[in-house]
Amino acid sequence: MARIATLVVAVWLFLTGVELQALARSAVPQYLVALAILVAEVVALRWDPARWVSFAAGAWLVVAPLALGYPSPLAALNSFACGLVVSLLASRANQTATYSEPPTMQRELFRHQGGGKAIR
Repeated sequence: MARIATLVVAVWLFLTGVELQALARSAVPQYLVALAILVAEVVALRWDPARWVSFAAGAWLVVAPLALGYPSPLAALNSFACGLVVSLLASRANQTATYSEPPTMQRELFRHQGGGKAIR
């Protein structure tokens, strides 16, 4: 679930570069970072260690307003918030799906009998 949420944040980050005119100086690095997060998260759906690329990209987004001198407080806040969310979500490992077969009527009937086997 964390991978999907990070993909949503990456799409948001990409779209805000298109919409906010105040991001003129930060738009190109923001597009590249958003693209890196998108690719890393798609790969991380199958190969979990790829999520650390997203973690590094999120950490960069947190410090980018200071390093690049974003022209707008709104752009800096957007970068900081997206970077924080991406870093936190990327630090979570993928959870493996588990499946346990639900009890059937036949198993319940034979559960209390010592040697009985369920007939299939």
